[in-house]
Amino acid sequence: MSRRFQVLGWALVSLLCGSCLAGFVWTMDYELAATAVRVEGGEEPLEVATPGGGADLECRDAGVAFAIDVHPGGIDARIRNLGSSPVALHWGGARFVDAGGNDLALYAAAAGNEGAAPAVVSPGSEVAVFLWPESWLRTGKVGPAAWRADSPIDGRAIAEPSRADAVALARSHIGRTFEVVLSLEWGERLATYRFRFIVVGLAPKRISWA
Repeated sequence: MSRRFQVLGWALVSLLCGSCLAGFVWTMDYELAATAVRVEGGEEPLEVATPGGGADLECRDAGVAFAIDVHPGGIDARIRNLGSSPVALHWGGARFVDAGGNDLALYAAAAGNEGAAPAVVSPGSEVAVFLWPESWLRTGKVGPAAWRADSPIDGRAIAEPSRADAVALARSHIGRTFEVVLSLEWGERLATYRFRFIVVGLAPKRISWA
């Protein structure tokens, strides 16, 4: 076979394979129930509001308000400073406790996983961050990333050709729990916030996949 036909043949194979990978798949979002506590000496429950605006959990204490949305491939959090002093965000102490009870380092970045995570929340202001277990990250085009089908239960992708297949893979996730743990500091005062989620239902969704 001539070199020209070999090149054309490989080009055709690449085109066909690319077409096979493009299209739509079914992944799994979850219906979640959630609780939140502040750990500072002892544990104190946070005031939990009815979630709105796409968040799975909205809660607050006297100094800080949180809104957290857990979805395939990401945990989006908004943190608002309700006090009169800056709040430092200690990302080195951020943790994720997975459904198996494993304590994992939590990766943090700016909203949309674009740039460094903010380190301070000024009085009266709000920051948005992207969170995901560090050991579950994949290598993206511009750095660490998660796939849009990665499950927050175990980090594995659910990307199935049918809704039924996605449900079959995720059915055992009902009743499983996981936690997001954040450390905040005001001056000399350090507090840990623990946000606990339990899967109470499945919400399959169809996404583009290429």
